[in-house]
Amino acid sequence: MYALVKNEQVYRLIDGTSPIEWDGAYLSGIRSMDRQERTAHKIYDFIPATLLPTPIGYKLGGTTSSISHIDGTVTETHNFIAMGQEEIDLVAAQNAAKLRDVAKINRAISVESIVVTTTAGNAFDGDEVSQNRMARAIIALQATSTPSISWVLANNTAIQASAVELTEALALAGAAQANVWVI
Repeated sequence: MYALVKNEQVYRLIDGTSPIEWDGAYLSGIRSMDRQERTAHKIYDFIPATLLPTPIGYKLGGTTSSISHIDGTVTETHNFIAMGQEEIDLVAAQNAAKLRDVAKINRAISVESIVVTTTAGNAFDGDEVSQNRMARAIIALQATSTPSISWVLANNTAIQASAVELTEALALAGAAQANVWVI
C-alpha cells in the first residue's frame, strides 16, 4: 500500500498495481520502482496504524499520518482523547446496558434448554411453554378426575403422565428456571 503525498498531506492511498495519473504524469509499475524513485514522485510506503484497545477513559480521536522524507514512509497513528467524567459515566451505563441485554439473551437460552427428570425417571422439557402446558394439563386432570394424559417427553417418547408426575415436573422446571433467572 502506498500514499500519495501532496502539500505535506496524504492525498490518497493506492495499492500500486494500477496505473495512476499524478501531478500531470501517467505512472505505472509503481511496485517495480525502488523507494528513491517512488519518493521522487511523492509516493511513499504506507504503514497503517495497528488498532490497539482504547485505554479506559479515552476515546479514539482519529488518525494522524507522519511523513518521513528520509526513509520514504507515511506512518499512520491513532490519537486518543481523554473523556470527561460525564462521558465516562455515559459509556459505562451504555456498556452495562449491553451486558445486561447479553445476560438476558443467555438466560432465555438457558430457560429454553431446561430439561428435568422426575422420580419416575421421565425427562420433561422445562421451558416456559412446556411449564404452561403442564399447568393446564394438571388443572384439566384434577378438574375432570382423569388419571393421566398422553405426554411427549424431552426425548420424544410418549407416556401417560399423571397429575402427580406433571406437578413434580412443573415444580422442578420452575425451580430450575428460578436458578437462572436472577442476573
